[in-house]
Amino acid sequence: MSVPCEVVAKTVLPAMRAMVTKELIEVHDLKQVKVAQLLGITQGAVSQYMRGERGVALNLKSLDVKTLISSIALQLTTGKSSQQEIVSRFCEACSLIRGKGLMCDLHKTFDSSFDTKDCRVCFTSSGSDP
Repeated sequence: MSVPCEVVAKTVLPAMRAMVTKELIEVHDLKQVKVAQLLGITQGAVSQYMRGERGVALNLKSLDVKTLISSIALQLTTGKSSQQEIVSRFCEACSLIRGKGLMCDLHKTFDSSFDTKDCRVCFTSSGSDP
């Protein structure tokens, strides 16, 4: 049995990191080494995110998610937010993604025995119910 947090760790978090990475490089014109430093990852991971070799298992096209990711990138570039504030924003994005049901199909892929059709776990734990 896989729980939603396992799916998040394997797919959602890398997808969010990929989005933040691209935002930092393409919008804020940062170098890969600086992005790696800000996110606490390797420059090689940044390169993989940019080439689409990592963080692609989940497509996060929701405008709400994109807005939140842009906000995280901006917070990282200003240096005015604490590490706890940044982590909190990532958790907020994860809750938003779960609450919108954006990872239900992926959860079914990870655990074919899990009945996602009538599952409400992510909706109730994130405080929203569609």
